Amino acid sequence: MDIIAHRGDSSLAPENTLAAIGLAWDRGADGVEIDVRLSKDRRIVAVHDETAKRAAGKNWAIASHTLAELQTLDVGGRKNREWSGERIPALDEVLAVLPADKKLIVEIKCGEEILPVLEDVLARPGNPEKRVALAGFSLTVMSRAKKLFPNIPVYWNAKFARRFGAWRPAADDLIHKAGDAGMDGLSLKACGAITSRLAHKAKHASLSLHVWTVDSPALAKTMAHLGVDSLITNHPGWIRAELTK
Repeated sequence: MDIIAHRGDSSLAPENTLAAIGLAWDRGADGVEIDVRLSKDRRIVAVHDETAKRAAGKNWAIASHTLAELQTLDVGGRKNREWSGERIPALDEVLAVLPADKKLIVEIKCGEEILPVLEDVLARPGNPEKRVALAGFSLTVMSRAKKLFPNIPVYWNAKFARRFGAWRPAADDLIHKAGDAGMDGLSLKACGAITSRLAHKAKHASLSLHVWTVDSPALAKTMAHLGVDSLITNHPGWIRAELTK
């Protein structure tokens, strides 16, 4: 089971920055998950929200500013003074620091307009296409991504809600939709809906299973017992240490 750092080691460093990604490697994470959006000048940037308000205190829409403009923002100081000066990285910069034995999950936070740009970035010489996976909440976007990138694992992100005593969506519906869309895996919010039955059905449907955001040792051990393929966590070093006890 892989330990994947959620937006890098975001418990210690500002999320989706090169600092957080570097700390994840230092703490033995098997991979890193980052969020990406498209800038005004069609560069792929690692940032979660539609605006830079939470990260940098500037209510700038990511899609309305160029990479150069976005990289004038300090996205580290709000986390801690020691991270002052950290910038929003381009996907190219993240790929450049991806070690040969590590993985990168790229979560698409915008629409399908990012896909042609992503195709160009991953086609460049030296980019580690075999160690990259794509994920996202839009099944339409992820289905189109799978058609464009047949050799890259593509995961569908989904959440569950408890309604009238049952979890929704039902496991069977989730798995059928993912299979029909050509997905390679499911990336699910960790909760009581993830059971041995769901894990078994996903495996039977040839879908890998990834869970987020697992920040307690007890939950991590439960998910490991169910045989999930990866845990996505804000505390990669701590969770790995707890799992080895």
